[in-house]
Amino acid sequence: MTPEILMRDLVQARVLGAIFARSLKHEVVLKGGMALRALFCSERLTKDIDLAQEPGRPLAGLQKLMRAAIADATRGVLQDVVVSEPKQTATVARWKVHGNTPTGTHVGLTIEVSRRGFPKDHITHKTYQPAGARMPAVTIDVYDAEAIAASKVFALASENRVAVRDLFDLDLLIRMEVRPPPSLFDGVKDKAALIKDVWTKIELMSWPQFQNDVMPYMDESARSRFDAARFADMQAIVGVNVESWLTDDDDRHRSPSPVMDDEDDDRDDAPRRSP
Repeated sequence: MTPEILMRDLVQARVLGAIFARSLKHEVVLKGGMALRALFCSERLTKDIDLAQEPGRPLAGLQKLMRAAIADATRGVLQDVVVSEPKQTATVARWKVHGNTPTGTHVGLTIEVSRRGFPKDHITHKTYQPAGARMPAVTIDVYDAEAIAASKVFALASENRVAVRDLFDLDLLIRMEVRPPPSLFDGVKDKAALIKDVWTKIELMSWPQFQNDVMPYMDESARSRFDAARFADMQAIVGVNVESWLTDDDDRHRSPSPVMDDEDDDRDDAPRRSP
């Protein structure tokens, strides 16, 4: 991995630690790739820190938290720090951080907070010790593995993106024997259509795309375990398992669940799929 990727991982760990050192319980909740690193030590480093927050919370309070956490995390680590806030709305808040290490390595990262809520029954607490970040351990609120798996299914099927990292993350969860309960798909009105969307997206993904988009964010030992055949196996494993999750019998009354939306992509005004 490049020095830029390694330094970004370090700064991300410091930012995450600083956010939860300052936040109240359930003020924000970690999800996405960083959640997989916190829960399972995922070998895939991430570009972003993705968080969720309950709708209706004051944006000013979130802004105060993030600005202070970013300042704490970058102090003494980055120079010439520039922080922008390109999107600050009732549903999404985003921060971009850029700076340079004393040796001249540029670091850029994004922090995004989806302000649409989160699955309250699927939040766990974990002691998080940012490795090498020279920060004390903190307790973080994080999606549990079942909630991450369900959110990754919606992300995989989203019409807004073709992100092969979703395939990698679901493969990891499947290997960890995670199986999200049917309740996390209660808002899906047409499961057959969702299954079709999942398979269509999987078939669009390619081995060269995986090599370009995911493998640079893995260390050499992890990369050495992948080749075209392993990638094809991963496509089949993810497709078959996701289909089985979505065809679980469930006779309970179903009502829409607004919190398990697909992960935000990089387009501010892109249309979103509702589960």
